[in-house]
Amino acid sequence: MISKTIKIFYDQISYVYGCFVVLDYPLSLDNNWFDIVLDELTEIESNWLFETSSLTARLKLNSRYFEVKVLSEIIQDLTMSQANILKTDIQTALFREVVLYCDGKPQVYAQSWIPLRTQQKQNNELMSLGTKPLGEQIFKDPSIKRNTIEIAKFDSAHPIANVVNMLGLAPLNCWGRRSVLTLAQQKLLVCEIFLPGSFIETKASELNLD
Repeated sequence: MISKTIKIFYDQISYVYGCFVVLDYPLSLDNNWFDIVLDELTEIESNWLFETSSLTARLKLNSRYFEVKVLSEIIQDLTMSQANILKTDIQTALFREVVLYCDGKPQVYAQSWIPLRTQQKQNNELMSLGTKPLGEQIFKDPSIKRNTIEIAKFDSAHPIANVVNMLGLAPLNCWGRRSVLTLAQQKLLVCEIFLPGSFIETKASELNLD
């Protein structure tokens, strides 16, 4: 099932570009992360980056058609850095990479690391998401809590730029965010990168036009 979801995405890239472009998943999100609102952020950027509720729900509110396309979904060991962020002694996790689309336009590249114990607590619901959005599933739980949101800037020198190039978007120079979500006494790490031409940019442009 995992290999099939990856192939579906690659087939789409092949159709657009006429060749297969194979990336080394999972992509690194190493960067300089900050947990404060930086002076260089616009009001709209801050509003999107520090959204504490479901980003999926907000994207849906701003579009007619929402879609999740899976890049990779595998089980592998957490790095020491990821384990430290999650403050967990669990070694393995379900790793998932997706692109979130609104009305056919790519908006967000997202990664999630779900320790295996979390999946067991949720009766394996998070193990079989397929093209269902993770945010929609976990925010059904009223006990969910989001820890401190950290942000970072991603440019064309970062590995994420390879996804941007595959999607045929403008050069990468965008903000991303990450946070730990606590669900049923377990934790999962979610990282979201706003892609070129996403709402975090277009909403600001509309405001400037007004």
